[in-house]
Amino acid sequence: YDVYDGETQDMRLYDPAWATVSANPDGWSSNGVHLLSPQAPAARGKLTVDYYTPIRSMEEQWPVRVEGSGDRWTFWFASNFAGRSVLHNLNLSGGTKLDLYHAQQMLCPNGTVALVGCPKGSVFEPMAVDDTKNQRDTFTLAGTGNETLTTYFTYHVYQFVSLSGWPVNATPPTIQSLSRVVLHSDNARTARLKFPSGTRGGKLLTKISDTMVRTLLANHQSVETDGACERVGWTGDSQATCESAVRHLGMASFYTKVSCKNLLWKNLLPSLRLRKSTLTYFRVIVGLY
Repeated sequence: YDVYDGETQDMRLYDPAWATVSANPDGWSSNGVHLLSPQAPAARGKLTVDYYTPIRSMEEQWPVRVEGSGDRWTFWFASNFAGRSVLHNLNLSGGTKLDLYHAQQMLCPNGTVALVGCPKGSVFEPMAVDDTKNQRDTFTLAGTGNETLTTYFTYHVYQFVSLSGWPVNATPPTIQSLSRVVLHSDNARTARLKFPSGTRGGKLLTKISDTMVRTLLANHQSVETDGACERVGWTGDSQATCESAVRHLGMASFYTKVSCKNLLWKNLLPSLRLRKSTLTYFRVIVGLY
């Protein structure tokens, strides 16, 4: 698996007994496994309390549209968000290989790029190296019937999913064939802007406000990231958005992790040479909160 490029699973190799203590160890290899000796405490890690808001599966969403033909189909969701895709109740032959390619945009037949999708468009992710990388999951089915497949070690940011490899002689997929489980740090909504609902302007402002909060949450993955691309804790991005975040979400433990005792500065952030003002700004925000 790769947190950027996606996950590959071959369900023909799956054995439920592997998750039990009674599993048969035959076939397992210890190559690459390094056990720490009790006689070498200096080499062992230290267990300490952490400040963080857990990442949770927040809700399950279903596509609003599916289109395609033959072995390639595209699922449309109502909005762009972070999460993982789930394939449901697959009754396909063993060895069938399905690719899921996730994207935030579509490339239209006339060559333009559409953020909201377009008929007969193809999913398009400008940050991908090529069509085979970035936000792509691959599943090889076991053929046991009613298979439900999902990823466990990565997430994607997307509104559109391209499904390829579907057998042309099988019943076409429907909007019930694939769903999205929304994932982000559980920073609870603490405030909501209200605008006159009976006016066109009020509806637009409400939509803008909700989109802003959804964008913040999609980027809250233990630290504030930049979604589909680099997925690291950029402090400049956080400094620009933290005031909006604390006015709408419960950010106390989330920002405590970012600022507390420089724990993240040396382990995760892109550079150790941070401006003093950035760190000071975070501590002020957390203190005021």
